Amino acid sequence: MAISEISLDGGRLCLDFINSVSSRMKDVRMEYLMTMPDLIAWARRLEIIDARTECILSEKSVKHSKEAITFLKQALEFREILYKIFQAIAKKKKVHPEYLRSYNVQLKNYFPAIELKQVSGGFSESWLLEEDSYKRIIAPILNDSYELLLSDKLLKVKECPSCGWLFYDSTKNGKRRWCSMKNCGSNVKALDWYHRQKLPVL
Repeated sequence: MAISEISLDGGRLCLDFINSVSSRMKDVRMEYLMTMPDLIAWARRLEIIDARTECILSEKSVKHSKEAITFLKQALEFREILYKIFQAIAKKKKVHPEYLRSYNVQLKNYFPAIELKQVSGGFSESWLLEEDSYKRIIAPILNDSYELLLSDKLLKVKECPSCGWLFYDSTKNGKRRWCSMKNCGSNVKALDWYHRQKLPVL
């Protein structure tokens, strides 16, 4: 699937990153971020990086392919750590200490590179990372997950019963059930209707 066609139903940056694979309910899943250019294109689509950074990182991924492959592997490993953490939260279970330890390692690796700058009306965050650093992609994702984990909104994190994607329920009544009504919701309702209409075999 093209990066431009991936559904963005997570409602939070970190959850959209977690959902960058096909249905998690299946043993065999389609990986959407197969290459470093895929990850870079995804980051550009989510406006994590700008067009200039996209160009710089794309050129770097071609010139230094081994480094790109290594970083992509690390990025996907981090994605799966996020998945395990937020899936546990969605299921109202405790997060396994192993995943929390791995998450904290990422915090230690990235947060020394963050600083606040005063702007009109308040403050903004800035990352002290080299212009050609792949970390520019993961840093905002990590920060978004950190803010969500420390918030009082964790009950809004849910798991789609149809595909297993995680999403942030921002509805007023808090009764959103599927990651997408257009995709999973309509499919489930159509299947329910089919079974209701099907006559019993005599």
